[in-house]
Amino acid sequence: MRSWRADEMDQELPGFGEVLKNTDAILHPVWRDLALTVAIKVIAEKNDLTLKEQLSIWRPFDV
Repeated sequence: MRSWRADEMDQELPGFGEVLKNTDAILHPVWRDLALTVAIKVIAEKNDLTLKEQLSIWRPFDV
């Protein structure tokens, strides 16, 4: 069994707000990109276009 040291126990754990802020900072860009991709796919299907064709219309220099 591992013995603990006082300096290990003195370290503070992040609070709920800090954990929430860090999680939001990680997940928000991914969630936004996923929502945009799904929206583009739905619009592309409505217009009988492939996803690449739809993206080319919206942002021709990026595709």
